Amino acid sequence: MMYVLRPLQGLKRPQLLQPFSTSRTATGPLFNSAVFNSNSELQCYTVQKKFQYPQEFVFQMIADVDRYHEFMPHCTSSFIRERDSEGLPTVAGLRVGYLNYDEEFTCALNCVRPTTINAKSVTLALFETLNTEWTVEAIDDNHCKAVLNLRYQFKNELYNAVSALVAKKVSNFMTKAFEKRAYELHNSTKSLEG
Repeated sequence: MMYVLRPLQGLKRPQLLQPFSTSRTATGPLFNSAVFNSNSELQCYTVQKKFQYPQEFVFQMIADVDRYHEFMPHCTSSFIRERDSEGLPTVAGLRVGYLNYDEEFTCALNCVRPTTINAKSVTLALFETLNTEWTVEAIDDNHCKAVLNLRYQFKNELYNAVSALVAKKVSNFMTKAFEKRAYELHNSTKSLEG
């Protein structure tokens, strides 16, 4: 099941301050003579995005893991199982479906308002390693930069191979999904206030 967000009618989309950027590093080759490498690689990505929204707003949008299924492509379900005394998630997860793939995973989270969200997979059957770190830095009162550092390695060699082939595309549509979500949330909040 795929969720499609439709733009709000009559609202003009803001111009980006700076396009997002991605970079990829890996610790070894993915293919070895057209055969999957038996020692799969740790894949590392960094994605940066400047937002025309305040730091706290973007931090909260990222921390609302249980709402990812509302806007993230291929995320069929999202949940928060535990929260800290501030209401920030400490255990959360996603179900992702794409073509014939359907997987759910859970992460332990450590959130430091309004700057950092760290998540580490506790689903040992799916990942050797999954570490994500979001850092949200204020540029001024109304702008911020979000940086996602993602490090992962699946236990399944096929998942590693497919992931390596589509990672840049996935990074791009994830970034665009967050950008669109921020725009929609910000404008719906403004319309409620005004």
